[in-house]
Amino acid sequence: MSGQEIARSLQEINSKLDRLLHLERWALIMEGNLAADLSAVREAVAANGVVIDSAVTLINGIAARIQAVIDAGGTPADFQAIADELVAKDAELAAAVAANTPASPAPPTT
Repeated sequence: MSGQEIARSLQEINSKLDRLLHLERWALIMEGNLAADLSAVREAVAANGVVIDSAVTLINGIAARIQAVIDAGGTPADFQAIADELVAKDAELAAAVAANTPASPAPPTT
């Protein structure tokens, strides 16, 4: 093998190593992006769980109150009072859901 052939072979090896290092850096960046995305998803799921639990508690409370009014022989005015309270709480519930719903994450960059 001549000196030129050796130099050419070494140059090819060096070029391949550069490509491998570039791919490794890219893989590390992508791994970091995926970890950040996964973390954001976990946070969103946890926040949504709190909102869902609050909504379930509210709905179950409404059902229990209506049943209590029925059991007590409630009048239309009693049911209207519950309806009025629910209407008053609509804005509060909407604000709570909005406040506890994280913004959509930005799409990952490649």
